[in-house]
Amino acid sequence: MENKFKTNRRCYTNWIKNILMKFKKIKYLALILLTSVCLTLNSFSQQNIIDSLHNVLNKTNKISDKASIYNQISYEIFQYYKDSGFYYANKAIEIAIKTNDKKNYSEALYNIGLTYHEFQNYDSARFFYHKALKIDSEENESFALICTSMSQSFKMNSRFDSSLFYANKALDIYQKSDNKNKIGRIYLLIGVIYRSMGIYDKATDYQMKALKIKEEIGDKLGQAQCLGNLATICYDQGDLDKTLDFTKKCIKLFEELNNEEGLATSYSLLAGILMAKNLPEEAIKYFNKTLITYEKINFPTGIASVYGNLAIIYESLNDFIKAKESFNKAIEVSHNAEDLLSETIAYINLASFYNKTKEYSLSIETAKKALKIAENINALDEQRLANDVLSKAYFNTNDFKNAYLALDQTMLFKDSIYNNEKLKQINQLQIEYETENKENEIKLLNKENQLNEIKVFAKDKELRSHRLFILIIVFGIIVLAIFLFVVFRLYRQKIRNNSILEVKNIEINQQKETLQIQSEKLSVTVKDLQIKNSKITESINYAKTIQTAIMPSEIFFKENFKDYFVFFRPKDIVSGDFYWSSEIDNNIFVAVGDCTGHGVPGAFMSMIGNTLLNQIVNEKKIINPAQILNELNQGIVFSLEQHGDSDFSGDDGMDITICLINKNQKEITIAAANHESLLIIDGKSELFEGSFFAIGKEFGKSIEKEFQNQSFKYNDSAKIYLFSDGYYDQFGGPQNKRFNKSQIVRLLNENSNLSFSEQCLKINEAFESWKGNKKQTDDILILGLNI
Repeated sequence: MENKFKTNRRCYTNWIKNILMKFKKIKYLALILLTSVCLTLNSFSQQNIIDSLHNVLNKTNKISDKASIYNQISYEIFQYYKDSGFYYANKAIEIAIKTNDKKNYSEALYNIGLTYHEFQNYDSARFFYHKALKIDSEENESFALICTSMSQSFKMNSRFDSSLFYANKALDIYQKSDNKNKIGRIYLLIGVIYRSMGIYDKATDYQMKALKIKEEIGDKLGQAQCLGNLATICYDQGDLDKTLDFTKKCIKLFEELNNEEGLATSYSLLAGILMAKNLPEEAIKYFNKTLITYEKINFPTGIASVYGNLAIIYESLNDFIKAKESFNKAIEVSHNAEDLLSETIAYINLASFYNKTKEYSLSIETAKKALKIAENINALDEQRLANDVLSKAYFNTNDFKNAYLALDQTMLFKDSIYNNEKLKQINQLQIEYETENKENEIKLLNKENQLNEIKVFAKDKELRSHRLFILIIVFGIIVLAIFLFVVFRLYRQKIRNNSILEVKNIEINQQKETLQIQSEKLSVTVKDLQIKNSKITESINYAKTIQTAIMPSEIFFKENFKDYFVFFRPKDIVSGDFYWSSEIDNNIFVAVGDCTGHGVPGAFMSMIGNTLLNQIVNEKKIINPAQILNELNQGIVFSLEQHGDSDFSGDDGMDITICLINKNQKEITIAAANHESLLIIDGKSELFEGSFFAIGKEFGKSIEKEFQNQSFKYNDSAKIYLFSDGYYDQFGGPQNKRFNKSQIVRLLNENSNLSFSEQCLKINEAFESWKGNKKQTDDILILGLNI
């Protein structure tokens, strides 16, 4: 699996945006500029890669190579077409299952996870990452790559502890292989996680570690990314000087790499920081460098943005000629590029400039142009700004009516709470507007109103005295009435409460009787349940007797083998793990199976498996282990109705190993379905891994399967260990992890020279020590044979 690690450019982009949002003079143009620069438009090159892969696919006849090509197409296309990503990954899965190709199977599952990740369905992404990890269980760099994606998906859900766990898992693997490039990338990822958590000291520490590695291996683009992240951390902590220092180092690296887009972004960012530090001359220098780069790569939106920023700086320096010239160039470039939003903002800034230079007629004309474009593109914020500039221009020309109307429109478009100063200005404009038409009328009526006010005041004084006397009398009557009303209500409430208490007492007595009856019924029900539970337990115990009876007896093993042991630990009373044996014409058959589930469902599956094996071997006389597995697969599919379009949905089946021992020829033939076994032949140990698909339906599909035999010759002795996955899937130990497959293989090898009864004791001791006081996870079966 090729490395598909994606560098995190979002941190650098957000850093730039956050800094420039703080600048009072840069306004909106810088944001448009930087957003455009930080988008990497590579769809054309991506399509060329996909077309090339399709050409290779059409020319390829080897089916195993097609799975790899399907995976590559799935990876290249999933970012743009979700369904196509799924389609090509599933095509790879179909081929991988037919060819027993674990590598491409795991990679296809990973690609499905990446597709879900890209479209922000992180739970589904992690489901497929986990399935890929289970198939690709060897802790190599492919495993680490999946762990890295798991970490990123957890980070997107703010589950930082889980994100750190998988990032550190990947880091351990890369450190073992001493892959410095990937170690650096994981350090960078961990630093980003700690920054998201707000733990800046650790975030800085890991970014510095990543930077050191990138410097050692000469990865200058990686160094620029680390420096960008360090600048982000400094900015979060308010250290503008260090932010500036790291940004300058970024520029130096981009210059060495001749990376035009990176240089333009960094120059523009540096200019913004210099403006924040009140160094306009230096800011102009770097904006001019940005302009040269944008003209070189023909980026009109960026060019317009730089002209706008230069104009604002010149305006702050009172160089109005250059400011006006730069504003007009910004408008011209935006208009030619048909970038209506940039053109609108440039017109607004120019209109504001005309207000400052007291050219109010030009300001009104320019603001109207901006408003017209903003209305056509439904840019609400720009409509607000254009109206704001218009209101100021009208106000300064004493056109209070239009000033009021424009300011009213500004308030309608504004999302935040009204500003007190703006509200006062609206009231003042409205009063002045109304005063212009009514001033003469008010002067004529002023004297008459004064006389009327004196008469009204005298009359009001008399009326107030009369009203006060009446109010005192009315208030006394009301108080008395309220007092009498309250006393009457309390009396009625007392009578009502007494009646309610009597009714409640009757209800309580009735409820006591009802509860007593229900208690007696409940007691009878509990006894019935206890009897039924006892009968069910007895039935399951009897089922255990039956299951034990159909399994091979001790006599069979003693007659056919020098020594043996059976370590059998069902999770419940009955087990989904089983072992089976038979003998035909000096051919000894031994099998160990692990059925889907445990307890009663697993036991039923084991009975089906035992019955089908007896039919296949003892009745049909089929002695080829691989053919036995093929027949068993067909039998399970037929028995569980997993064929065709059956409504039975499920992947029930079993993992199984079948071993044929011919003592005359001293040969062992073995075949397995998603199962492993350990052979120690003439002192040499070998772990046999069968086909990776199981008996029965896979992923809700009936898949054509082909099982293979493998034969082993022995001279003096041979020891065979057949086991289910219950032992090495047990959780325990100091870190509550799985026992894992490598440990059980080591345990069997280390104790293989002991007698088989002693080996069984060692296996039991190791299991109990590992499990401790935790619950058993699954049924456990280990069968050891000494030929």
